[in-house]
Amino acid sequence: MLCKRGPGASEHRVGHMGIVRFALRFPHTFCVLAALTLFLGAVAIRTMPSDIFPEIRIPVVSVIWSYTGLSTPEMEQRAYRGLCDCEF
Repeated sequence: MLCKRGPGASEHRVGHMGIVRFALRFPHTFCVLAALTLFLGAVAIRTMPSDIFPEIRIPVVSVIWSYTGLSTPEMEQRAYRGLCDCEF
């Protein structure tokens, strides 16, 4: 639909007003849709399972190196250097 605002005004389309006109023409349809949305929302909230503390499985990687005859600082340095040299 084309509309002119006044003398000398440019024409523009008024297609975006279709839903407003539809709502004004059929108000009961929108009331029923609003009630249906509220009802389905309430049903969804009641049936949706909720857990305050859900079980989360965090992956854990354990690395065990066994070197006999090394002192604790030397073992730490070798293990740390070995882990840092690895590319993930």
